[in-house]
Amino acid sequence: SDFFKQFFGGFDINGGTFGQGVRTSDFAERRPERRNVEHEIEIGLEEAYRGSERSFELVDPDGSRRRIAVTIPAGIRNGSKLRIAGEGTGRGGARGDLYLKVKIRPHPRFELRGNDLRTAAEVPVTIAALGGEVAVPTLDGTSVALTIPAETQNGQVLRLRGLGMPAVRGGSPGDLLVQISLSMPRNLTDRERELFRELAEARGDNIHQGGSAT
Repeated sequence: SDFFKQFFGGFDINGGTFGQGVRTSDFAERRPERRNVEHEIEIGLEEAYRGSERSFELVDPDGSRRRIAVTIPAGIRNGSKLRIAGEGTGRGGARGDLYLKVKIRPHPRFELRGNDLRTAAEVPVTIAALGGEVAVPTLDGTSVALTIPAETQNGQVLRLRGLGMPAVRGGSPGDLLVQISLSMPRNLTDRERELFRELAEARGDNIHQGGSAT
């Protein structure tokens, strides 16, 4: 009525104006809302092994840009998610969290299998037969001595304990698995060829009596 309009400024007891209701969506648009965001981040295997600091730019839905710094822990696994609190999107001054899904690029020499790393090493046939040592590179850039037992076979896998991926939350690191690839000698001298022939005869192997292969 005109009486209520005069004293209450045109508002009814429900907070709306006479002749014009307040839409629920008006309040929803102004209410703070947090939205989580997920992005993929690609790293190298060495980076996953050692851990690192990364900085990258994030573009919000409104076109604004932000620079985000993130710590990648040593030993992180492929497919793991890193949570950065308060770096998502939202409205009304509120922000959700940012989740970074880690993708590890394939490495030309090492393969990640769970906590273990797998690689290959060439071993001269003489060392494989009699036993010895060969140097094997590791993912941290150093080399370690791998003991080759006598009569090691081609394709056999030997284990270097504790030289795989570090554990993210404590615990024991994985192992380095080394697959043996036998390396045959080339450009044999006459004496070396004679020794191989004697070995073949001693083992009863059927060999050609001709010259060397070309």
